[in-house]
Amino acid sequence: MRILLVILLFSFVHAVSAQNDSVPYNLYKEQLVLKSSLGYNTAPFSIRGDFNSTIETLKYRANMNAVLGLGFSYKWLSLGLNFALPGYLKTTTKFGETNYFDIDLNFDIKRWYFAFDIHSYQGFALIDAVRFSDTLVSPGSSNQLKPNLRSASIGLNGYRFKNKFFNRKAALGIVGNYKEDVTSFFVKYTMNLHGVANSTGLMPSDHLNDIRSIVSSNAFSAFDFGAVPGYLYINNVKGWQYGGMAGLGLVLQSKFYQFNNTTRGFLGLAPRYDLRLMGGYNVSNWFCMIDLHFDNKTIRFNDIRYGQNYYYVRILYGYRFKKNKIKQPS
Repeated sequence: MRILLVILLFSFVHAVSAQNDSVPYNLYKEQLVLKSSLGYNTAPFSIRGDFNSTIETLKYRANMNAVLGLGFSYKWLSLGLNFALPGYLKTTTKFGETNYFDIDLNFDIKRWYFAFDIHSYQGFALIDAVRFSDTLVSPGSSNQLKPNLRSASIGLNGYRFKNKFFNRKAALGIVGNYKEDVTSFFVKYTMNLHGVANSTGLMPSDHLNDIRSIVSSNAFSAFDFGAVPGYLYINNVKGWQYGGMAGLGLVLQSKFYQFNNTTRGFLGLAPRYDLRLMGGYNVSNWFCMIDLHFDNKTIRFNDIRYGQNYYYVRILYGYRFKKNKIKQPS
């Protein structure tokens, strides 16, 4: 509902904004751009259900590192490398250690924007597992560590923007910037394979007093596809550039859960919404932008609902080197 309100707000406030025929952005593809980023990405999830009179939600959290990125852009070529910084952001006694793997591939074709991503996270903590039994937790912690619990997601998304004046590169700020505001509706065509699994079970079934087979499940998974409409807004006022894009829709979903070497599958609809916000200072020769992206995955089996939020927040800085002018002979 919050995402829908954001979309409606953008629509009513900026739908009357007139777009002139001039290009509202600058591109600096002919300049060498050196860039660096510092960020944090994670994928917390929860399992909701009426397990008993006191337990309705099981929360799982990963333990992540800060990520340093280095790269450059020049003409059609863009390269970036990300490095996990030493140490974890949370104490390993309470949250354990998480191994993770992330790949994001993005490219543009005319007014289409394509995004391919792979995310894999292994090692989670069941928050406040002491509620079920103090035998589940280690000394000095109220959480149960699940080092073999893994979540994964593979997605392919294609965005079609209605407004010809929207340029993703200028919106992100790496090789361009906007000179005025621009709005556009878009449709995100999405296809995803995602889920979570653990060989010894996802939930503390022995302590929930629930005999349903799904409570003893060791894996949830789903394949879904569909179209998600949305709205975007970008503006730059005296070098301060800000904006965002939000989408809300439904996907057709084939979903499964596994228990005791048995797999049960179902077909249904699932909500899909995502949100991306960007803001910072972006002028001709340098930029410093904050980029926040939020993507939600859900699977629902009657009274049991699994929901996972993949998100990241990054501070991106870069400098654009101007081309040397060729001196004319006197």
